[in-house]
Amino acid sequence: MKYSASIIGLISLLALSACVQSHWERPNATADLATAELASADLAECRRSAQQEAFRQVNSYGDAGAPLWRYAPYYEPLRSRTHYEQWAAGERLLLQTRLADYCMRVKGYERVIEQKP
Repeated sequence: MKYSASIIGLISLLALSACVQSHWERPNATADLATAELASADLAECRRSAQQEAFRQVNSYGDAGAPLWRYAPYYEPLRSRTHYEQWAAGERLLLQTRLADYCMRVKGYERVIEQKP
């Protein structure tokens, strides 16, 4: 019962997110092809640097390069190296998304959200 409610919630969230698209644009900029290409290039640059920073901050073996999955305080919640690697991949993805968004805002862009009918 508990899992079916979470599955229904996840499906409804995915259905709602399929109706929404977003893109980056600068306020007070003319809407031409060069502006869209510049935004695309800036987004690619921000994503590349965010990915590098996320891998630097959350490496495969935890802080200071020590494999945390071997030590007792981390053993119970993570249980194995595989669980730790999955956790680290999720943390990297979240951090990468936040860093790329921040980079675009620093460059003067705003996210514009469009809803499909």
